[in-house]
Amino acid sequence: MNLSIQQQNYLTNIFRNRVNFDSRERRFYANDVGTMPAMVKRLMGKHIPAGIVQPISREEVIILTKWAAENRIPLIPRGKATSGYGGVVPVSGELVVEFNRMKNILVIDAEKLTVTVEPGAVWQKVEEQLNEKGLTLKSYPTSAPSSTVAGWLATGGAGIGSYQSGYFRDNVIEITLVAPDGRVDTLAGDKLSLVENASGITGFITSIKFTVAPIKDRQLTALAFDDLHSLSKFVNEVYKRNVPLWSLSFTNPEISRYRNLLPTSAEHGKSNTDGISLPESYILLAVYYSSSAGNQALQKIAAGYGGTLLDNSIAQHEWSERFNPMKAKRISPSLIPAEVVIPVNSLAQVMEDLEARIHQPFLLEAFAVKGGEIVLLGFIPHDERKFGFNMAFGLSLTVLKTALQNGGRPYGNGLYFSALAKNVIGDNRLARLKEFKAARDKSSIMNPGKTIEVGTMARLISLALPMEGVIRPVANSMPGNPAGEDFKSSQGLPDDVTWFSYACAGCGYCVDECTQYYGRGWESQSPRGKWSLLKMVADGETNITQQDVSTFLACTTCDLCRD
Repeated sequence: MNLSIQQQNYLTNIFRNRVNFDSRERRFYANDVGTMPAMVKRLMGKHIPAGIVQPISREEVIILTKWAAENRIPLIPRGKATSGYGGVVPVSGELVVEFNRMKNILVIDAEKLTVTVEPGAVWQKVEEQLNEKGLTLKSYPTSAPSSTVAGWLATGGAGIGSYQSGYFRDNVIEITLVAPDGRVDTLAGDKLSLVENASGITGFITSIKFTVAPIKDRQLTALAFDDLHSLSKFVNEVYKRNVPLWSLSFTNPEISRYRNLLPTSAEHGKSNTDGISLPESYILLAVYYSSSAGNQALQKIAAGYGGTLLDNSIAQHEWSERFNPMKAKRISPSLIPAEVVIPVNSLAQVMEDLEARIHQPFLLEAFAVKGGEIVLLGFIPHDERKFGFNMAFGLSLTVLKTALQNGGRPYGNGLYFSALAKNVIGDNRLARLKEFKAARDKSSIMNPGKTIEVGTMARLISLALPMEGVIRPVANSMPGNPAGEDFKSSQGLPDDVTWFSYACAGCGYCVDECTQYYGRGWESQSPRGKWSLLKMVADGETNITQQDVSTFLACTTCDLCRD
């Protein structure tokens, strides 16, 4: 899709310096945190947007949405793009609506234990302001330093604290939504299902009100299990006895092995020197309130299943790493992601099947969710520079198929799993979303090709699932870069710069903290954007321009881009 000069002028008159049609800038808004294989990328459509608009108020969102509906201009909501489901990725060059300027915490009600925020509010910033009032979040994602509140709701969020609090939707009281026809809806109760895990196809969230909790002292306990069956029995017993915990998570031995190899600074090749050596076991981390009986119950159950109490320093280390699931990119330049939700009673079977089926290194982290579900977040370290990356990516299908065979589902829909929408959101919600779209978005302007619209990518994934058994042996035979192979100079860039550009996880933790980004507000001005540009240069996709030189010269040398 291309915008006419008249359409561009209309948007410029309203949004001034908060709209951008620069061809260079638009490239930074063509993807999310995921790295897709080159062969797959060619099938993703026109993923460079027609432009980027940054509203600052609900009134501007209404004006934009009504204009887009009248002119049939498709829109894509974008927070910090920290998900890997393609929910913010254009498929036909749509207009991206970025909410980085609508990030205020509007109201904190200490008496009613609620907070109301704008859609672009970042979780870590919300927590900091809550703490000043003696309050804290009930749950938050592992990407809390950069991800947005609306984004987590739109992707069906569960993570840290979900053992006690459930999915984020369970804590939301109400939202305001600018629907595709420009009308403003207030959604609460059952109506929240129109936005939860819907990837923004029903409209733009402009405020969210949700519950919080008083600050209480929390304690950590880390346990090691030598085999997955003992771990699984322990986790099932914790659920069965309803042990009073706040958060429950665990990692597999491969994560421990990689964490023991990780550098403690951004220096390439520097070994881990923080003094913590993790046992290469299944490590379970439980967080509970100091006044609860959680610790006593945990240790009693663990004794029956061979769990070994680990030193508090390891518990603290694992807790400090809770925001760094993608840190393995410092060793291997690319990660193949796979995220699914499974019933807790299928945990042992799923883990056993994955160990038998995946012969590449498989880093797995899991989070327990209230009601008896487990979110599995997996990464296969690899190397996108190699042709085998295209083949190895098929192992993400192995994880998905294993989950489906055991009563599980994909974690979210987005662009890639809309063909499996029934598994993710159920028949009733699927029908309800289709009914809403038919009534309120006749031209399908709101994030087309996502959640309920089955596009080329979703169709291919659906067709490939039955062939997973054939794809798997080939995928397993394509090793990545487990030894941390040195990067060589590429396209005139020094070898360490090339390495840094690949090592950047795209997590966005650096974005809001960057003074240059704060002053200018565009992705190209952030550390993440600069590393993305250098990666494009290293890959031969573009060259450094005078405009890029000016961007780099504006850096305040805060060194965030090294972190």
